[in-house]
Amino acid sequence: MDIEVRIEAGNTSTEDVQASGWINGYEFGRIFDSTELFDMDSGKTYLKTLTLYVPEDIEASVCQRVEDAIDSVPNVLEVRSTA
Repeated sequence: MDIEVRIEAGNTSTEDVQASGWINGYEFGRIFDSTELFDMDSGKTYLKTLTLYVPEDIEASVCQRVEDAIDSVPNVLEVRSTA
């Protein structure tokens, strides 16, 4: 599953930002992806893609987080297998 994360920098530039995504609640292992650290210039929008490999037997939540050294913005999505 690819998750596109759209990040708006706002009025200030920020250094060392990272977008992460993971699936909570899967009993057979950890499913996780994150970007490399990147810098954001004020007023710009960034699009990052995270890839999570979703097993067919899953019923869990997908979590996304964008954070820098000061702030963290979480987002939780529900995911169900269609298999």
